[in-house]
Parts: sequence; structure tokens; C-alpha cells
Amino acid sequence: MHRPTRSTDHARPTRVGFPWYDVGTAKPGWNALWDSLRPNLDELGFGPLDRRLDRRPGQSQWADPALLLSQCCGLDVVGRTSNLQPIAAPVFRDLECESGDYYSLVIARDEPPTHAVVAVNDPHSRSGHTSLIYWLADTHRRAKRVIFTGSHARSIEMVRAGRADIAAIDAISWRALESLDVEIIDRTRSGPAPPFITRNNLSAEPLRLALAAAIDALGADGPLGLNGIVPVDASRYDVFRDDLALIEGGDEWSS
Repeated sequence: MHRPTRSTDHARPTRVGFPWYDVGTAKPGWNALWDSLRPNLDELGFGPLDRRLDRRPGQSQWADPALLLSQCCGLDVVGRTSNLQPIAAPVFRDLECESGDYYSLVIARDEPPTHAVVAVNDPHSRSGHTSLIYWLADTHRRAKRVIFTGSHARSIEMVRAGRADIAAIDAISWRALESLDVEIIDRTRSGPAPPFITRNNLSAEPLRLALAAAIDALGADGPLGLNGIVPVDASRYDVFRDDLALIEGGDEWSS
């Protein structure tokens, strides 16, 4: 592998985390990926690397000058991570969409009413927020009330408890979360998947190669359901600029 170029006026990059999908029952799988990836990064000259994954919230990881590799939402690429660059999108097997894309699963306990109480994980989420706005419009429904829950897991709990009629859950997160007593009723439009990201002053290609080799070493039946990655840059996520304008306008649920 070619050693990456990097400037000397930043902290040495040593920390790696996968905050988007390192949840619930998926955590052992991400540990396995880190065990596979760490030797590749050592070979590139990074190190000494933290032996444990960084499991702080995404925004804490992104602000850390020691960040080497993380993940973010596609909306964050166009709105909140100007110091970072997307380098690759994950390709998950069993998703019925283009490689490097994803979608959310629309869940409910029963057939949702035309005017529904909706649970949303985060105001700045594509998977749980703007994708649900578009799904409601596509199915001629409206939000009667919106409950911001803080996480996909909490949105599932709200639907299960009957406090919300409907929610949209990232299809990959869904696999790792408790989903008893709720039903998948549909799926949202697909779009570019949450990317792997690094700092702007690091070379993307060596990190892509290291990540692709680590995923390949886990095998086709690896615990994460990852088939590989596709290279991306920030322009891939320009399709979400309309989503960002929608939520920043403050009236996204008024139509």
C-alpha cells in the first residue's frame, strides 16, 4: 500500500470509529472489522493506533484532531463536516438498491392513519427525517405531530409503545436493533449511503485500499453483511442539498 500524504500541523491521526452502524448486536462485527483494518493502517505508517474503537458520538469524533476514520450521514457531508472528506460508501449485501446506496424501512404497529404521529431520530438525519417526509408525501399522508427521539432505537420504542404511529429506520441499523412488535410496511427512496470519512489533510486512496482489504478479509459471509465499498467524494452527496434546505427552512412538516 502507498503511504498517504499528510501535513505536519495537525495532531497525529490515531482514532477510528464507526458511529453510524456500531450499535446493538452489530458491535462485535465492527470490532472484527477494526481488528482486520488496524494492521493495514499500521502498514501505511499510522500509529501507534488506539487498539479500541472510538465509540463516542459522531460529532465528538469529527471534532477530534486525532481522527483518522469515522462515518457520518450524507446530510452531514453537505452541512456539518467541512473539515472532513467522504472517501467511500459501504456496500451492504441484501439491500435492494444500487451499490453504495441505502434506504430506510418504514415501520408501524398497524396501518398508519392519513394524519400520523411520527417518530424521528434526529432533526439532521436523512434516514429517519427527510426520507420520512418524502415517504409521507409519496403516500399522500401528513404528520399530525412529530416526536424527536434521539436515536433509531428510541424511535422503534415509541412506535412499539403506541406513542407514535410511524418511523423510518435506516435499513442497516434495523438489523442490529430490537424490533419485536413492530412491522415493516414499506421502504423509503434510496440514496447515497452514509460514508466513511477522514480529515481533509489526509490522502483518500490509501485509506480506501486499506478499508477494502479489511472488508475483503472478513469474507463474503462476514458478520456485518458488507460486500465492499465504492469510492466517493463530497460531490456524491450534493443530491442531499435539497434535504438540507428543507430542514433548515424550519417548515418541513407543514406541507
